[in-house]
Amino acid sequence: MIDVSTKDLNMIENRKANPTIVIVIKICQALDIELNTIWSK
Repeated sequence: MIDVSTKDLNMIENRKANPTIVIVIKICQALDIELNTIWSK
């Protein structure tokens, strides 16, 4: 379980909010992926 609310995830998904790097890291950890997997160059 990650410490990110459903509301925050929905806002990010609907492009109504930009996630902080901390939230992005938590999501990556929950999905067991590396940050560079989702970070575009």
